Amino acid sequence: MKCLHFLFFLVSSCSALFAQTRMQGISETRDFSAAHPKENINLREASAAESESEKAYLVKKYIPEEFRTHPEFLQKTLGIGNVNIELIQFRTENQRTFIDINHQYHTQTTGGVFHYKDAQNNWISIQESLTFGGENATEIGIFNTELPISVASENGETRMQLLKSSSDFYTFGKNTAIRFLDEDSEVLSTLEKNQEIPDGALGLSTYRLKNIFPNIDRVQEINYWSVKTDYHLQEKMLVPAASVFVELVDEVTLPIGWEITLYEGTMNTFGWQGSLAILDENQQIKGIISAAQIFDSYGSASKELAAEHLIGGAYTLVKTKNGYSIHIKMPADYFRREDLVYPVIIDPTVSNTFTTNKALQDKFTLFNANCQAVLVQTFPISTFQVTGTNTTYQIWAKGFITTSGLTTYYADKEEQRSRVGANGNWTATQFGFGTNFGPANSSYYTPANNGLWYTLNNQTIANGCYTNQNTIQYIWQGYQTFFPQPVNAAANIYGCVTNFQELVANTWQVTTTYNEIQASVTASASICSGGNAIFSITGNGSSTVVYNLNGGSNLTSLLNSAGNSSVTLTNVTTTQTINLVSIDENLANIHVRSKSVMNSNHRRYK
Repeated sequence: MKCLHFLFFLVSSCSALFAQTRMQGISETRDFSAAHPKENINLREASAAESESEKAYLVKKYIPEEFRTHPEFLQKTLGIGNVNIELIQFRTENQRTFIDINHQYHTQTTGGVFHYKDAQNNWISIQESLTFGGENATEIGIFNTELPISVASENGETRMQLLKSSSDFYTFGKNTAIRFLDEDSEVLSTLEKNQEIPDGALGLSTYRLKNIFPNIDRVQEINYWSVKTDYHLQEKMLVPAASVFVELVDEVTLPIGWEITLYEGTMNTFGWQGSLAILDENQQIKGIISAAQIFDSYGSASKELAAEHLIGGAYTLVKTKNGYSIHIKMPADYFRREDLVYPVIIDPTVSNTFTTNKALQDKFTLFNANCQAVLVQTFPISTFQVTGTNTTYQIWAKGFITTSGLTTYYADKEEQRSRVGANGNWTATQFGFGTNFGPANSSYYTPANNGLWYTLNNQTIANGCYTNQNTIQYIWQGYQTFFPQPVNAAANIYGCVTNFQELVANTWQVTTTYNEIQASVTASASICSGGNAIFSITGNGSSTVVYNLNGGSNLTSLLNSAGNSSVTLTNVTTTQTINLVSIDENLANIHVRSKSVMNSNHRRYK
């Protein structure tokens, strides 16, 4: 007797039935000159013009009743063409998930933070732009977060909470002075802050106090993870003839038992050129103060000329009763120069622990698994098919670094190389471009470079079917070339470092689009000619599955409440193929069935 064996014949790439719908274009287009990673969140407010009945259907089907009282229930949707809602029950600190009317899931994960928990244990969106708050609404800041940041509008005092569930703050910016020192660092004279309340100008993420010193503005860029405080000299500063150094002094206060210590950098005769770390009473880092840089608005086609317009400030720490007096010492001759282009900027930044930027492999030609960032995305279902991935991120090029002998160390955007991968698959290598953040001439070098945004939509790196798992690990890798010098002349000078370039970790975001696998078909076993062939179909309970045999007319099979049914063929003498066509879940009329067309799985007998 001739025996027949089952063979699997797959038209699709999956071994189970999945919804075949086109990849929705989740647009995350970035302005490459943008400076605010929070714009990376591709959300829009729910539109009243959308079909309320479609949203109501999605709510009833996908969101449990206990989550429909969430403070942000139905407040956000994805900016795609289809009606969609957020499945708010799946929020985490760094992740959110949406479902659209075609039953496609879209999960977004960030390398930073999306949400914080309120007093009722709800995940709430972190505030994205500056608002007024505090007592009598006299403060500007980010208040809806576990690590609030605020600036007092009347005196510029800045308060940063660096420890969750704490009432203690790191404060600075209230008692600030500019001093002129002699060669022995003795004070010759002091430029005091204006005592009158300065005029303020509020932007989405910036706050400018005009003339906080005579002809000097203080401009703060405030995001939920950092405060960048720049002092903008609008015109040439009158420096006393005997002055050898100019010093910016700021009194800071800390919680009891905390301290500030030297972090990454080098000590020279003027002080510490590098960053500072803010440590709690357990010696854990809770904040970073960046290395101070002083630069003007000059641009040039020459790296060497641009480098002459930037200097590094040197920190000195003086312990006080409630914290420290932080001194930034700068050579006075820099401010006497006639070739400076104003404004001239003094730039330190304080960041909290919401995120840590990632290093790039320096002066290299290859990606390195020892120099990468990892983002693990978790899904609310464990059997699904990924149909596309969008990702976006920013790499910060730090501009002029230092000069050693005849070599100028300078980090350019055009030297950046990066890629994102999953499951051993990688996007195309991304090449940076440009050297200048200004709009006038993109071929110019400037003393301070800035970040470049990358947007990669409709990537296939994670496409495919996943069963019995609910996570995908995405990997980001980057390196910096040594353009235009030959790479092999200075290959891998420093290794995996943030000295020149770094991934701004909280800007890295991944959006994965995927479908739940709704039904599958399996064959019972090998049979002999003349025997009965049994196909078992599984899917969502009480659904109707449409199938055909050997490409013939469509037939239907009703799944029981447990989601099972079978198709039996008797007296089989030739190879048989069953094709699953679609599954009807008895949805409301608003669901268009033709949008849930199913690719076929085949099982053959020989």
